Amino acid sequence: MTKTQPCPLCHGPTHASAVPIRVERGGREILKILVPARACERCDHLAVDDDATEEAVAALERHTEPGDDIILPAGPTLH
Repeated sequence: MTKTQPCPLCHGPTHASAVPIRVERGGREILKILVPARACERCDHLAVDDDATEEAVAALERHTEPGDDIILPAGPTLH
């Protein structure tokens, strides 16, 4: 993601951010992934690029087991 990329929804200014994704097994956190994103300063929209999404999914596939809880942050919609 480029530094000057405007928000895809409202075209407002964005800044670098990160989306935390946690994995819990048996009530204990076993993994935390910080996915790079752009956060809009006007409408709070979070944008994650395709490469970052693919890397996060690959990490989750490598490190999770059936029954693990994958916890995404509450709040703005991720696109």
